Amino acid sequence: MIDPSLYPQSVQTILVTRLDGMGDIVLGTMLLSGLHRRWPGAYIKMLVRPQMQSMPAILPKWLRVIRLPFDPREPVLNREQQLADLLQAISEDCQADLTIIGEYNRVWASELIAAMSNADLVVAFNGPSGMNVANRGVRDLLEMSPPDDWQLVSAEADWRETAKYAAMLEALGMEGGAFAPSGLSIRPEDQSIARTLWSQIGIPPEQSIIVFPGCGDGISRTLPPSVWRQWIEHLCQSFPVLLLGSELDAPVVDAVADGGLPAQAKRLLLPVQHTGVMGAILEGAAAYVGMDTGPMHVSAVLGRPTLAVFGGGHRAERFLPAGLRAAAIRMPISCYGCDWHCPFSSKLCLSHIPLQALTDAGDAFLASYLADAVNPSPLSPRIFDVPAPAELPNVLLGPTMRQHRQYLQFHHEVMEHHDYLARVNQDRQARISEMGDALGHITKILAEMTRQNRAQDDAINAINRTLAEMTRHNQSRDEAIAHINKTLADMTQQNNARDKAITQLHGAVTQLLNREGTISPVKLR
Repeated sequence: MIDPSLYPQSVQTILVTRLDGMGDIVLGTMLLSGLHRRWPGAYIKMLVRPQMQSMPAILPKWLRVIRLPFDPREPVLNREQQLADLLQAISEDCQADLTIIGEYNRVWASELIAAMSNADLVVAFNGPSGMNVANRGVRDLLEMSPPDDWQLVSAEADWRETAKYAAMLEALGMEGGAFAPSGLSIRPEDQSIARTLWSQIGIPPEQSIIVFPGCGDGISRTLPPSVWRQWIEHLCQSFPVLLLGSELDAPVVDAVADGGLPAQAKRLLLPVQHTGVMGAILEGAAAYVGMDTGPMHVSAVLGRPTLAVFGGGHRAERFLPAGLRAAAIRMPISCYGCDWHCPFSSKLCLSHIPLQALTDAGDAFLASYLADAVNPSPLSPRIFDVPAPAELPNVLLGPTMRQHRQYLQFHHEVMEHHDYLARVNQDRQARISEMGDALGHITKILAEMTRQNRAQDDAINAINRTLAEMTRHNQSRDEAIAHINKTLADMTQQNNARDKAITQLHGAVTQLLNREGTISPVKLR
């Protein structure tokens, strides 16, 4: 549990980063609902990848979604300054009192935004950092140093995502088990569009089973199209079926439909950005049967009966659906947890699930959950484990896969590093060539500047000589002026003495006249 003294005095704004997919965001509503209950007056913001900008259509109205202006999974090389500028611009909108990095495998952009949020407290999982040599240049341009005061919440990579959020909530002083993914809300306008689409499709939604075979990743990580088609034919014996997907799932939906569908089965592809309409379609259906993908989590949290088929790329427990009417079907073989580094031409954990096992599990699921059966807890979905067919060499499969996975991981890291070094070297060579041209240009500029400087020096020397001559003339003029001033002073003194003598003479004459009365005329001889 985080030391209470580390909390801000007042939590008015909370920022949560969630730079991953739809399913992760939906499961993350468990954390959001806990934060909303703990700080009901706080303004909660969530940062998402640009592909998730339509998520507000199904998220709680008290949550504000901020779109990151770039995809952090794309290459960084040669875009460091651009990305630094974009992060600097969006950071003004990401200021918070409390910041939580919501991804267990921290995304480098989340880490930089968290550091730029000026939060009094930053909380993150103890998972691996996304900061590496490829994107560290962005951090350097932002003049940021690695943080040393973040509070890390301990969790394990293989824990279920809901267990990770429970650990985060407990670290924040709440009872983690009291919360579950929740709060999804479908807008009336999207519900209206969904009703129109159901009417156009021509099957009643409350009786229809949605089959969602796509996972947004082509046809390699799903059941074979022929298996889906046969499962749909089986379902159509009792229910109408809507074969549903987004535009990203078109290859899978088309492959399933190309073999022909029963009359009771219809198909619908929705634009990727129509998340709200997708949620409304799922909300109105009787049940969901499909792959482990984002819409599966939406269906489960909306409370619809949801059966998800899991492959073995990740431990199925990690991304199980959360809901009172959710279930999962899987075939755990000895290479489970391979991170999808599969050496086989098809994913054996999916391509070799027997059709009979799928239909049996599906029938049991529908019989139970359409009759309003519920799980003991929304975090404890029912799991149908299918035994592997005898033809799969389980004894050797595990060691072979582990060895191959290690080789692929090593090869991937080597190739990634080699690719990075090749791009760096190519960039360096281009920059060296540019620097050579620049140096030649700079040399010419310096030569011209030297010539101009010399001309300036000559002009300054000539000016200095002129100033010296002018100074000499000025000194002679000053000496002459001083001599004239002295002469004028002497003349003034002499004039003053003359005036004084005249005045004295005039006075003497006046006295004489006054004493004698008159002066007898003097006869000149």
